[in-house]
Amino acid sequence: MRTRIIRALAVMAGVGMSAGFIPAAQAADAVTGQQGARPATSCGVWRWPVKTGADHDRYKVSQTVIYTSIRYLRTRIAPPSFPAYYQDHRFRGAERHIYQLDDTRLTAFRLEDDGDIHLILKNDSGKRMITEIPKPACVSHSSLWQNAIAAARATFASHYQVTTSWQDVNRRINIRGLGFFDKLHGQSGVAPNGIELHPVTRIRFRLGVAPGSAAAPRRPLQMRASDRARRKRCTRPCTRFSFRWTTRTGHSTECRRPSGSSPPFPS
Repeated sequence: MRTRIIRALAVMAGVGMSAGFIPAAQAADAVTGQQGARPATSCGVWRWPVKTGADHDRYKVSQTVIYTSIRYLRTRIAPPSFPAYYQDHRFRGAERHIYQLDDTRLTAFRLEDDGDIHLILKNDSGKRMITEIPKPACVSHSSLWQNAIAAARATFASHYQVTTSWQDVNRRINIRGLGFFDKLHGQSGVAPNGIELHPVTRIRFRLGVAPGSAAAPRRPLQMRASDRARRKRCTRPCTRFSFRWTTRTGHSTECRRPSGSSPPFPS
């Protein structure tokens, strides 16, 4: 009797396959092209508390923002291994600092399986590194940067529609985030030491486009009247002091006396 049932089930299965009916799991694999593919809506696992700023060492991260470059970050020494302890803890050094890259070039982005937006940055020498913006729903309430991550994600989404396919762009941005070392596994745009800004906590799109783009060049920023007046005060003749005219955004200005000068800068 059991033999007859087994044969009947085998016949039914064969009919189902010939008629085009396949199990749901196999149908999903056929669509994704791989078995057990994880949908883009699931959150990450590996070092996820560190990636989202909800780790045990989050209060050890310096709140002083370091303005730096891709070249500098690529020279940071990566950890030799990733013991289980560091799934919820930060390595000393780069992972306990917040970095900002100004006027850097965004070249490509896509939505990752864990919900992160994967950004590839490139400097003028062609050196690359990765930054990632986590999905806000995957960020724990214990993260010190939960609101900042959500704001950065919203800013990016207001400029681009993000999909799981790579999109090439050529855009100058200012971007800020926490230092993070990822394990090398063939990621697109990865730095040789695996360093990233992850999570990204701030992103600003600069006016115009990156040099070399076919689009129109950026217009020079106009100096405000108040800045012109301040510059005039800074540049008046002076024998014992010098001045330095600085601008980060094109609008802010400063008068600074040279290091080692004891008297105050003349007002």
